[in-house]
Order: sequence, then structure tokens, then C-alpha cells
Amino acid sequence: MSEETQHHALEHVIPPWTTLVAVCKQCDGYSKSLFCELKSELRSRYATTSRGVRLVKTSCLNVCPKDGVTATVQGLNAAHTVILRTKNDVQTFTRSFPGQVSET
Repeated sequence: MSEETQHHALEHVIPPWTTLVAVCKQCDGYSKSLFCELKSELRSRYATTSRGVRLVKTSCLNVCPKDGVTATVQGLNAAHTVILRTKNDVQTFTRSFPGQVSET
């Protein structure tokens, strides 16, 4: 059997974060400040806690309205998708999960 056709078990890893927040990078063009606002809010709110939040930009999620940016959170105690339009939306969203921020 060639090396290309050999099967092996998938390696499982334990990431240093417990919550993943993905923001649509295509629609963030609507308001580049919302991603920066989200990053800033997460850092200020959770910088001293021991649990991790990973903030990433993702390809289009195909649900963004013309006046907002889609953000989705997946984690141990959270799984939801929201539309962010204002700084107040960002603040409300970041209250929904605990953690410490890490960003790509």
C-alpha cells in the first residue's frame, strides 16, 4: 500500500481556548470597526480570566444583511450566531460567554 493510500487515526488536540468566535471577513467591509470593536471588547472584558476565546475571521457565512456583520460563537456553553450592527450589539454579544481572547 502506498503512503498516499494508508489510513491512520486522526490526531485529537486540546486547544488553549474553549470558545471560538468567527466573524465574516467579507461583510466586515461594511464596518471594519466592528471587528476591531469586538476584539477590543473581548480583551477588556476577559483579559484576566483563565478560559480562552479565539477570535477569527472566516469566509462568507451567507447570512449577513447589507447593514451588519455575522458573528458566530461555538464553545463549551455557547453556540449561537448573531448579526452585529452597532457597538452596543458588540457589547451585548461579548457578555454571552466567558474567556480570554486570542486572535489570528
